[in-house]
Amino acid sequence: MFTMKQYPFLWITIAYMSGVILNEIFEKNPGDFFNIAYLLFFLVFLYFLKGSFSTLFASIFLLTLLTSWTRSGNISNYHRINSQSAFTKNDHKFIGIINAKKLTGNFIKVEMDLLGSDCDCDFPPKILAYLKNDNKNQIQIKDTVVFKAKFSEIPANSNPHSFDYKKFMAKKYITYQAFIRTVDYDLIPFKKEWTGLSLLNELNTKLSLIIDEHFTNKENASLLKAISLGNKTSLSKSTLEEFSNTGSRHILAVSGMHVGIILTLLMKLFGFIPVNLIAVRILRDLGILLLIWMYGFLTGAQPAVLRACFMLSVLFVGKMIGKSSFSLNTLFFTGFVMLVLDPNLLFQISFIFSYTAMLSIFLFYKSISKLLYIKNRWLRYIWQILALSMSAQILMLPLATFYFHKIPMLFLISGLITTPLAFLLIIFVVVFFVDFFTFKIIFKPVTELLDLLSSIFLNSIKYLDKLTFGTIDNVYIDFTALCILLLATVGITAGIKHHIKYFIYIGICISVFFIFRQGFNSFLTAKTTSLIVYEDSKSTFIDLFWNRTCYSWTSSNSSFKDSEFSAKGNRIFHRVRSIIQLNNEIIDTDAFDYNSNTFQFLDNTIFILSDSEFYLPVFDTIELFIIDHYDLRLIKQISEKYKIKKVVVTKRIKGLNRKSIVKLFNQSIVWDISRQGAFIFPINQQK
Repeated sequence: MFTMKQYPFLWITIAYMSGVILNEIFEKNPGDFFNIAYLLFFLVFLYFLKGSFSTLFASIFLLTLLTSWTRSGNISNYHRINSQSAFTKNDHKFIGIINAKKLTGNFIKVEMDLLGSDCDCDFPPKILAYLKNDNKNQIQIKDTVVFKAKFSEIPANSNPHSFDYKKFMAKKYITYQAFIRTVDYDLIPFKKEWTGLSLLNELNTKLSLIIDEHFTNKENASLLKAISLGNKTSLSKSTLEEFSNTGSRHILAVSGMHVGIILTLLMKLFGFIPVNLIAVRILRDLGILLLIWMYGFLTGAQPAVLRACFMLSVLFVGKMIGKSSFSLNTLFFTGFVMLVLDPNLLFQISFIFSYTAMLSIFLFYKSISKLLYIKNRWLRYIWQILALSMSAQILMLPLATFYFHKIPMLFLISGLITTPLAFLLIIFVVVFFVDFFTFKIIFKPVTELLDLLSSIFLNSIKYLDKLTFGTIDNVYIDFTALCILLLATVGITAGIKHHIKYFIYIGICISVFFIFRQGFNSFLTAKTTSLIVYEDSKSTFIDLFWNRTCYSWTSSNSSFKDSEFSAKGNRIFHRVRSIIQLNNEIIDTDAFDYNSNTFQFLDNTIFILSDSEFYLPVFDTIELFIIDHYDLRLIKQISEKYKIKKVVVTKRIKGLNRKSIVKLFNQSIVWDISRQGAFIFPINQQK
């Protein structure tokens, strides 16, 4: 079915991905092993050249795997610098070029390529810097910064089931950061060089300003900039959340669908050119390809856009040489080339979602679209949109559930609304800009029409989001469950498509196993009772999980809403049905008592020393003593009065204060969150 002879790039890409994943798992370059293996398999390849095709296939597969493992390891090592290097210990002068920026409070967060330093040591080629924003300097991408700083490693997030910013930045080859005051850096503005890319960047900025100027409704303007130009910076968090909940988030990211719409317009526009002569047809196709690539870079050159542009290029070249059909080979060839250029694309969500959606459409669209035969042209068009949306979601839904812990139930309805509206918006945005830069004959009616279509678009999404059954929230599946679910989906659909009952039976068995596994894991999690003190630099958050209820405690300088970033993923993992805020509550049950920072739970006493009102425990043993406020005299009294089994010092206790507290207790019972990360107290094991 999917043999090496029929789909060589499918298997070569799988081999290359396997090598990248092996490097991620072992974090080690195969080194000399690769050289020996390379020679060994090359000799085997020569020896069996006259043998079976399976031997040749195995040789190619293993060679590709080892090559990718080595290449991704070499790239990682190039960007990895010893954390004890001199540039992390003292202030040094550096010079770098800004390649990305984002405003965060009083700082501008920038990603920089370092060019040089006065430090006689190795330094990373890419860094993350927070430049103090005093509104005096207009910092722009490609500006040069001369600065003095001491770097530190980007801290890992030790909170369970939460977003790990360190790992995220490492996939962009950035592992170090620095906070730079205004007096410690000088900005050298970028002198514009009129290259093709700079012209396209300038054009994107100018077109965005034109939209802002002529659309008074800011939400509508933000939507138009996102859909047509890939500029999502002005979209509000609430709008992004609404699109996610309705399964329409992909519409906001310029991708293959947008490129396809532009291609349709260009084909219609250049349709008058006669193609009887081969040279004329080739020139026309090359012109269309050039414009498609210009649109790709105009909208930010995101992986999904580059994939679409590259795939169209392959198809057009194939058409020129007489091989015009789209195939699975085309899809995986483009993926293979992009991974060769940057192996870490494999771990970027945009890349994963883009190729998964295309693979899903390729595998399932024809079968779904043939389920109904509709004569009416418009009804057939509606059915094709539904079939396209359904086919893309078959493999996308498990991925979306894994990453975002929610299942959009209305993705078919939203797709039926958003896809044609997006098509119309992109078409009329093109008309809007063409008329703006030429005669302005129909400029006003087109502007009003775009405003109306944008309002309909946004209001439809808002309405769907308000439906109570629109989204199933807080759904947790782990990576193993994701793989099982994808395997079951592919097995069943492949069996139906190719009329192989064996595949269908296997897929159904795997699905049943997935359901039982999810239920069993949910049962075990519900039976697990634990307390966790999260790692947070500004505040302290504590959760107690019991009977699918989360009892949450927060420090006085924060609110329950502030705990979402640190705690949300772990609460979803525990399948909690309700959350009770403890700070001002008094709870008295047979198994659980809480009053003023003191828990009495399943014969365990847990006491929190904070800057709010509290009562000392009545029992002489404290199983867990959480120190969130510095009062050395009181801490000494408690250490002398009670038998303490475990001490947790939160990150709110700083520097010398933390050291003086740690000295009061036996080191074996102290957990320092600043040094050791989040603390989990499994209460069931303490009974």
